[in-house]
Amino acid sequence: MRIMGSVIRPATMAAIDEKGYRNVSIGSKRKGVHQLVCLAFHGLGAVGDTVDHIDNDTSNNVVSNLRWASKSLQVKNRKSWSNRTPAQTQETQDDLPGEEWKVSNDRLKVSSMGRVQRLNKRSIGKRFTPYPSPTQTYAIVQSNKYVHHLVFSLFCRALKPGETIDHINGKRSDNRVSNLRGATKSLQSFNRSLKPTKDRSNTMKSPIKGRKVGAMMWERFESCNDAARRLTELTGVLFDPGRISAVSRGGKGAKSTRGWEFCTDHPHRPPHRSGCLGLIPSGVR
Repeated sequence: MRIMGSVIRPATMAAIDEKGYRNVSIGSKRKGVHQLVCLAFHGLGAVGDTVDHIDNDTSNNVVSNLRWASKSLQVKNRKSWSNRTPAQTQETQDDLPGEEWKVSNDRLKVSSMGRVQRLNKRSIGKRFTPYPSPTQTYAIVQSNKYVHHLVFSLFCRALKPGETIDHINGKRSDNRVSNLRGATKSLQSFNRSLKPTKDRSNTMKSPIKGRKVGAMMWERFESCNDAARRLTELTGVLFDPGRISAVSRGGKGAKSTRGWEFCTDHPHRPPHRSGCLGLIPSGVR
C-alpha cells in the first residue's frame, strides 16, 4: 500500500507502542494505523474528534471497528462496552479449579479454561472469557487470533495432516481444552449431524445397552445418538446411530456393528423381534 508516496508495511507487521496502538513510519513521522485507516475510509472527522476503537481493542484496526468520535462519546462507549461484556469486568480474577495459564506471546496469556489476559508494558489486564461477536463465528483476540487455536496449540498436541480443531459439544464459544480435539472433516461432520435427543424420532430417543462382542458387562446409553457419539470418541471409529438402532431392534438380522452388540433398554417393554436383550443375564436391566 502507498500513502503519500511512501511504502507502508502490512498493519500486522506494524510496531506496537506502550498504549497498544500499531504505528508505521511515513517519511520521518510516526502515524497510527488506526488513524490512517479511518482517514482513508471514513474521511476527515469533525473538529476535536479522534479515532475511537468501538470494541475497545486498540489493536483491532478493521475499518468497521473505527469511527471519529468526541472524547465524551469515547468515554461513554467504554462504559457501555464494559456493561455489554460483564465477563471482562465481573469475572473472577482467581484461578478456576484445574485452570492452567501459559504465555502465548509478549502481550497475551491463555488459560486451559479458554480465558485470556492481556499483558501490557505498564499494566496487566483483567482475566476474561472472549465470546464471538454477532458477526463472528469464533471468539477472536488481538484482532486476528482465534481463541480455540491458541488454547489447542498451547495445551494439546500438534494437529495431524487433514485435521482441524473440533468443538466436541458443538458450542463454538466453549474453548475449554477439554472441549477441543483434533479431528478430520468427516468426524466433525458426523459430530454435527448428531442432533439433540429431543430432535430425534422415538426410536432414536430410546435408551439402549451395548457391549463389545463376547464381553460380559453391558453399558447403558441414553440413546443411539449418545452411543454413537461416545463410542466414536472412545475408539476413533465412526459409529452410525442408524445402524446401532437396527442392531438394538434386531432389524434385518443385524447382530452387531463395529464389534459391538446393542439391545433395547425398556424395563416395561418386551424385546423387539430378535434383539439381543435376551443375552442380558437375568436380573440385569
